[in-house]
Amino acid sequence: MKEMITLFLEGKVDEASHLHQTLYPKCKALFSAPSPVPVKRVLSHIGIETGPVRLPMVSLTEEEEKNVLQAFL
Repeated sequence: MKEMITLFLEGKVDEASHLHQTLYPKCKALFSAPSPVPVKRVLSHIGIETGPVRLPMVSLTEEEEKNVLQAFL
C-alpha cells in the first residue's frame, strides 16, 4: 500500500495503478467475510497457526474459503 501511494505521489500513476490492480483482489478477499476470519484462514494456509475463530465469529464456508485462498495463489 505504501509503495502504491508513493508511486502515485511521485507521478508514476501507471505503476501505481498496476500495483493497485494486483492488490485489490487480495484486499477484497480479506474483507469478504467478517474480519478477522479471512485473515486467520490465509495465515493458517501459509503456515502461521492462529487457532480457531472465537464466537460470535464463525469459520468460513467452503465456498468462502475457496474464494479467499484463490486470491492469494
